Amino acid sequence: MKLNKKGMLLSGVSGILCILFAILFGIGEWAAAGMIGDLDALNSGERWFSDGEPYANIALHTDADSAMTRNEVENYNRSIDTGLVNASIDAPENGSAWAWCYYADTQTSVTGPKSTAQISTMAVGGNFFTFHPLAFLYGAPFSYDRALPDTVVLDEDAAWRLFGAIDVAGMTLEIGGRELTVTGIVARERYTYAYEKAYGDMPRMYINYYAWEAIMGERADITTYEAVLPDPVKSFAMNIFKDAVRINEDTMVVRENSSRYSLISRFQRMKELPYMGMRNDRIYYPYFENELQVMDYHTSVCMVLETICAALSLLCLLLSGISLFVSGFTVSGLVKNGWNRVQKAWTVRKRNTVKKNKHSHRPARPAQGGTEIPTEEIK
Repeated sequence: MKLNKKGMLLSGVSGILCILFAILFGIGEWAAAGMIGDLDALNSGERWFSDGEPYANIALHTDADSAMTRNEVENYNRSIDTGLVNASIDAPENGSAWAWCYYADTQTSVTGPKSTAQISTMAVGGNFFTFHPLAFLYGAPFSYDRALPDTVVLDEDAAWRLFGAIDVAGMTLEIGGRELTVTGIVARERYTYAYEKAYGDMPRMYINYYAWEAIMGERADITTYEAVLPDPVKSFAMNIFKDAVRINEDTMVVRENSSRYSLISRFQRMKELPYMGMRNDRIYYPYFENELQVMDYHTSVCMVLETICAALSLLCLLLSGISLFVSGFTVSGLVKNGWNRVQKAWTVRKRNTVKKNKHSHRPARPAQGGTEIPTEEIK
């Protein structure tokens, strides 16, 4: 088999480059997985549907003018319940078929034994701590209970500012003349720069929404509503959600976070990369969502590089195949050439064996100046 050596060399180099670009694509995927691996807001469905059922994590964000009241959110909950029942989605025994939470993000003056301070406040309801499992240093999250509403959770900065200590679970503070009990203290540290930037420098507090409503009165200040719903077929959960919630696309944004960072979603989001720095809405995003938007940008940049590497890898693979074909290389030719080499090696070995045998039976030569000794006498 005659081969074009230049074609073979080009094919080999192209093959090596193909593997190299494929490795770079894998590194990009590994980097993207590392970026989103610690995003707790994406994993609430896994925590709720522990049996592995498919689910969708849906978040609704509004601007201040379209903020919701607690009664509106509870009406949405009843509508979703009805939609699931009509779709024959049954709740497990002593449980619920779905989870939800909501929160208002604001600031308020809080008085503790040490001082009074302005605290960044999230008034939360529903399964908030399932959606956002904060790292508790002391104590535990409060339950969303109307019978025991006067409860709060502080981050360590707020605890230190108000009490001069961190381990203050069980102690009380005051908001608007109402006394509330601290049930737990959470850490504010996270390893992602995006989280720290979105979280901000102000001390933070999480208050039971029933207590917040008792202090401030009924008001429309809920700007985020989240739900984890069963999703047996694609778009089932989103359709249930949109049928239950009155969505104004001019003042509200709905996102499905469960598949937000899938390969297809990241690929589709690349076209938005040049415009991600623009803000053309007045939607109020909580710090959880702001962290995710930073990850949107980073993973989109990563996806651009991955796409380039994937395209170059395929191009090199194609070039390697063409070069291999032009060089005259074929699999059948390789097999035939290999078989010929085996036959040739076997023939040479057989010939060498015959020669060796003949040499071993040849009569011994007489010594110089001596006489030849007959073979029979030697025997």
